[in-house]
Amino acid sequence: MYNYKLIEGINYPLFSFKTNFNHIYQVSFNAPTLVSKDITVYYISVDCLDPGDKVKDILVGETVHCIISDFISENSHCIFSYVCEDQDGKELLRQRKFNGWYLLHCDKHHILKNYDVYVEEYDTTYYTSIIFDSVIYSDEFIEEIYNTEIKEFTDKS
Repeated sequence: MYNYKLIEGINYPLFSFKTNFNHIYQVSFNAPTLVSKDITVYYISVDCLDPGDKVKDILVGETVHCIISDFISENSHCIFSYVCEDQDGKELLRQRKFNGWYLLHCDKHHILKNYDVYVEEYDTTYYTSIIFDSVIYSDEFIEEIYNTEIKEFTDKS
């Protein structure tokens, strides 16, 4: 795993790390949305800041997962959503990579669920993932929260 550091934000934390191949990654927890008095949804973003050729580096996934796990452990009453960037047509590849990272390093309490959301107005499918603590939340509750959030998102589109 790479060493990482918090570089800004408390409400919108942003973590950064540099790989052995000199790629700089940032993991952020954006746009916290209060969905009830006790539950906040954070949107996770994973970005490589240099667009050059990427070398397969298993430590990137391990580091990303560690950042997410550490943040979740400090914010257990939160739900985390990962929406794959769709500007270059590689969103499904991003979802597969994120799922692979997660499955390699997950623990039994934090569940990852994937959803594909088609937005007819844009003729686009958004690939999303939700991470939640299964000790605190049931699958049914997560489905309800997710469907409410997606309805609000698609209504704004």
